[in-house]
Amino acid sequence: MKNVPFLLLSFFLLIAGSCTKPESNDGLKIDEVIQIIFFTDESQHEYEAPYYAAIIELKMKFPDEFKHMLVLTPETAEKYERKFGIKDYPAILVVHKGKSIVKIQGAYTRNEIIEPVSAALSNLSNLES
Repeated sequence: MKNVPFLLLSFFLLIAGSCTKPESNDGLKIDEVIQIIFFTDESQHEYEAPYYAAIIELKMKFPDEFKHMLVLTPETAEKYERKFGIKDYPAILVVHKGKSIVKIQGAYTRNEIIEPVSAALSNLSNLES
């Protein structure tokens, strides 16, 4: 149990290190590509492990879709919280053409995160092919 914070930090660094950070023009490409946005808050770390595990698995299955993933903290996410109705952390969104296709927020299992996100990304990928 002593290793849980270290494990969570390791997962976060792995995910954050391979994701796009918001740029000065906010980095959000909601009208250009399938956009995945992960809302993270270290004060909610007990709920984030399933999100990290889901993101790692989804990124292996959908590498192109995760190239533009944004990781937002409460300090950088305020306007997106309002725009997409994010009330609980952690949260993950799949956005396409400016619309939220999948929104998962709060405490969920890895599978409860993977299933709807995977289904949406498969459908969107097929539409764009």
